[in-house]
Amino acid sequence: MFKLSKEKNRLLKQLIVLSVVLLGSFVCLALIFGQSAYVTQKGHFREQPLAFSHKLHTEDVGIDCKYCHTQPEKSFHADIPSTETCYGCHQDILKTSAFLYPVRSAYQKKDVIKWNRVNLLADHVYFNHSKHIKQNISCETCHGDVRGMPKMTTAHDFTMQWCLSCHRTFHENQRADEVPQGDLKGCYTCHR
Repeated sequence: MFKLSKEKNRLLKQLIVLSVVLLGSFVCLALIFGQSAYVTQKGHFREQPLAFSHKLHTEDVGIDCKYCHTQPEKSFHADIPSTETCYGCHQDILKTSAFLYPVRSAYQKKDVIKWNRVNLLADHVYFNHSKHIKQNISCETCHGDVRGMPKMTTAHDFTMQWCLSCHRTFHENQRADEVPQGDLKGCYTCHR
């Protein structure tokens, strides 16, 4: 049988303890980093092709979200506004503004304004806007106070824990006849 000297045995024990501490520290740091705003992009702003203010359009002018983000109650995604939607108003409002040249130019060329999506989910996550809206979950629940945002930013971290927390709360606060069919907390709800 192999036998270590007392000194080597003590060094081996210290090495094992140090390895466990380093591994534990690495796991803790990875978990903390995974929940950071850098990874989750909470509070993140994406540059847009022109400086669009939700606050100006919704709060100041009074346009409803569904005018630009058409049919969220019928589709998986709340569509990003088309060039025609923007031009529909701006052919008359601020029609000579240099600031709105990209809108006029895109419309005349029958081109698409390439807005950058602000709220992103991982590719492996299944999400359906229409199901949430049919349950009377307001846009603000996930997107924050968009009406007050001069620049659209990500209001929440959209981690699995954040979504599950909402699903649990929603499920607990509903009457039995109001709860949608299926398990809102099951893996298959969001991962298909």
